[in-house]
Amino acid sequence: MRNAISLTLMWLAAAPAAAATLSKAVGPDPIAHLDECIQRRFLGTGAFGMGRVLPNRYHGVAQFQPEDATEERVVTELAQKGFQVTVFLAGRHVLDTPPVGMPVGRFGLQGPAHITGTNSATALPDPEVLLAEGRKAMQSLASKEDHSAGYEINKGSWTVALRPLRASNERCVMCHTVGFGTLVRDRGRNPKLGDALGVAMYIYRR
Repeated sequence: MRNAISLTLMWLAAAPAAAATLSKAVGPDPIAHLDECIQRRFLGTGAFGMGRVLPNRYHGVAQFQPEDATEERVVTELAQKGFQVTVFLAGRHVLDTPPVGMPVGRFGLQGPAHITGTNSATALPDPEVLLAEGRKAMQSLASKEDHSAGYEINKGSWTVALRPLRASNERCVMCHTVGFGTLVRDRGRNPKLGDALGVAMYIYRR
């Protein structure tokens, strides 16, 4: 009995140190500040979808360009820490079948937008796999039961962080109800405040 008590006391004494070691090993979310930057871009109305992340994508520009000092600092820190980061988007229409003859556009995976470095597309997870994960995320994060801040999965050597892009104000709701964010098929299923309108997918590794 005395030996058992001694072992228990030793375990209790070591537990805080073990917990501290685990906390340090897990560390902070490496893309948290980048997500804040991307979320902030989606508060504006000057562009739509991936156009908010890559304003010059139609000119073949797939490299993310910081627009202010905060974004510049976030990108620089990620690069200095050795992170490769690429962003894709999946909108709520990834759950729909595009009409015959209509470009895939918002019905498919949008991206890539390379945040740090110019990652080889062949090295990234397969786009169809990412699209499938985007659909799963939209189904999960748009449900009434799940209003979380997202989750992570692993694909080979990559971590895929899925973060909801929610209707954070009435302007978002209006745009996706009667504005440019509305398709004919949207009628009758108008979003409400807090609903996920899309998912930002951060693919990263160190």
